[in-house]
This record gives sequence, structure tokens and C-alpha cells, in this order.
Amino acid sequence: MLIKSSDNKTKDIDTLQGLLNHPAATAETKRKIEQEIRFMLSGVKGEKDAAYEIEFHYGPSKNWAVIHDLRIEHKGRVAQIDHILVNRFLDVWVCESKRFSEGIAINEHSECSAF
Repeated sequence: MLIKSSDNKTKDIDTLQGLLNHPAATAETKRKIEQEIRFMLSGVKGEKDAAYEIEFHYGPSKNWAVIHDLRIEHKGRVAQIDHILVNRFLDVWVCESKRFSEGIAINEHSECSAF
């Protein structure tokens, strides 16, 4: 059962696109904005792909609840969780979607590095 769909990030990307045309934006600022836009677009693609797979396998089930893009605020702190799945036995799966342009590696100590 789908409780909450993924949020639309178009407004955030449009805002960044608008900042590229700001008269006070330096070349360095524009470069950073363009990089942030690329990161956001890649992240949106990764979250969308993950949401599709989760909804395909668990969305129609009466035994699972699916929540995408949950934002929790508590005492001035914020957590954003990409995907949460809860089954009828109250098993909870918290999933973070990541997309890497190059890759990741896990060493013998189970430490993860992105490159």
C-alpha cells in the first residue's frame, strides 16, 4: 500500500536555474550552481528508479506500507528519508537512494567509499 509518493523536485531545480541568471552571480558561483543542478538531477533519477522498483514489488501489497521522501523535524533537527517500508509484522526497512557517477568500494572493514 502506497502511503506517500515521492516529492516533485522540479521547483527546486527551477529555482537553481533562476539563480544562474542572477546579476550578482560570479563565474565560480554559477559553476557551483550548475554542479548542484547536476547532482540534484542525478539524485532525482536514482530516487525515481528506486521508488519504481519498491512500488512495483511492494506497492500493491496489503502486507506492506510504503512511504517515499519522509521529512521529520524534531527540536530544530531535520531528517529526510528517501524510502520507508513497513510490513504487517512491523518490520521496518529504511532505504537511502544514492547514485554515483564513478562508483563505490567497500573495504575489508566494511567501510564504504564513493569516488
